[in-house]
Amino acid sequence: MIMKNFGPEAKFLSDKFKLPLYFNINTAMSLIGEQGSAFQWLVSAESAFATDYRDRYHLGTEIWIADMVAVRSGYKFFYDTEDWTVGAGLKLGVGSREIIIDVAYQILSNTLIPPCVFQSADHSSITVFNIIIYS
Repeated sequence: MIMKNFGPEAKFLSDKFKLPLYFNINTAMSLIGEQGSAFQWLVSAESAFATDYRDRYHLGTEIWIADMVAVRSGYKFFYDTEDWTVGAGLKLGVGSREIIIDVAYQILSNTLIPPCVFQSADHSSITVFNIIIYS
């Protein structure tokens, strides 16, 4: 459980105000297999409660094959511009290093226009590409 913005009032120039209180509760578990096994299926659930907007919920799943290839999917409930996200990952051992490549695709509604969010030519998607190298 996470609680954010718990504390004294914030101040901007001479204006004091209370930050919105935010609670986050989440859980995850492996339904099949375990980390490092030939096949692993993970599921996760999260709830976000705030004092300044309605409750939101997140569900996600991830499948690892040979502890090397990952396929992921998630859904966000009660968001204005987001819902489904899908992704994939590749984990490679190169010598004593581990290289992880992650790619994600998310459909966004057309309510946001640049410069708020990077969008493709069809104005409905965003792609994230991430490479991590561990030594």
